[in-house]
Amino acid sequence: MENWPLISVIVPAYKVEAYLDRCISSIAQQTYTNLDIILVDDGSPDRCPQMCDEWAKRDSRIRVIHKENGGLSDARNAGLRMAAGAFVAFVDSDDDVDLQYIEALYRVLNDAQADIAECGVLLTDEGGQVLRERSCEEECVCLDRIEALRRLVLEKGVYQTVWNKLYRRAVIEGIDFEVGKCHEDDFWTYQVLERMERMVVIKRSLYHYLQRASGIMGEGYSLKRLDGLEARYRRMQDLQKYPELADLTRQNAVLECLYHWQCVLRQLCGEEKSHALDMIREKLDQIEPVKWQKLELNLKYKIWYRLFLCAPGLTASIRNRLGIGV
Repeated sequence: MENWPLISVIVPAYKVEAYLDRCISSIAQQTYTNLDIILVDDGSPDRCPQMCDEWAKRDSRIRVIHKENGGLSDARNAGLRMAAGAFVAFVDSDDDVDLQYIEALYRVLNDAQADIAECGVLLTDEGGQVLRERSCEEECVCLDRIEALRRLVLEKGVYQTVWNKLYRRAVIEGIDFEVGKCHEDDFWTYQVLERMERMVVIKRSLYHYLQRASGIMGEGYSLKRLDGLEARYRRMQDLQKYPELADLTRQNAVLECLYHWQCVLRQLCGEEKSHALDMIREKLDQIEPVKWQKLELNLKYKIWYRLFLCAPGLTASIRNRLGIGV
C-alpha cells in the first residue's frame, strides 16, 4: 500500500457534535491509510470546531478548515480547494463508512481504469437500525458515460449523491457545488458524469447514511425544495445533446413536476402555495412532451403522465387522495 496514491476525504461539519466522532473514527481507521482527511468546520456553533482540532492533534493526516457558515456546498468547495490527493471522496459528518470503504472503491476504480467508483448505501436510523439498502443489481459493473447518465436519470444503480463515490480528481476539478442551493448534489453529479469516460459501480454497501428528522431533507417541504426541480430541469436541458437521453430526461422532468405539485398541494398554503404552483407550471410549460410510444414507463405510469399533462392540478390531487407518490 506504500505506493498507493494519496486520497483526499472531505468532511463538512455543522451542528453534528453527536455524530462527528463516529464519522471521523470510521475514516481514520480505514484499511487504506494514505489519506488526506480534510475537516471543514462551517462556522458550527456547537463543539464541532474544537472536536475537529482535537482530531487533528491525534492524527497527522487530518487538516482542519475553520470558516464562516456558508452552507454545505460552500464547505465542500472549501475542502476541494485544499485537497491534495489524486482522488477525492466526500463523507457527510453525520454518516459513517465501512472500514474498507476507500480501499474497496480504489481497487475497483484502478482495476477498471475508471474515473469514478460508486458503492451501495445502508440507510439507518439513529439507533443503528437499517431502514433499507440502496444499491445496483450487479455485483460489479463498468459503465460508459451514456449508460452512467442513463442510470442516473432512472435512479437505477447510479445515484446523484456525492458521498458514496470515489472520484479521480481531474474529473471534478473546476466543477463547484452551487452555494445556497438545496439538492446541491443534483446540480453537481450529472456534470461530473458528463466529463468522465468510465464509471464502475459495486453492489456492496459500504456507506452508512444516517436518516435523521433534524437533517436538511427532514425539515419538511418548503419553497427551497423547488431547487430540486430546477436541478432536474437544468439537467434535462444540458442532456438534450445526447439523442439516447433526450426523451428520457424530458420524461423525468415532467414526473419531477408532478412530484413537486403533489408536495405543494399537501404541505403549502396561501401565497407560498400559489407562488410554488406558478413556478412548477412555468417549468412544465417549457418541457416538450415525450410521445406515448417513446415513454420508458409501464402502462400505469404512462397514464398518470398523460393525465398530468392534460390536468396537472386534478391529477396531483387525485394521487394525493390515493396516497400515491408522496
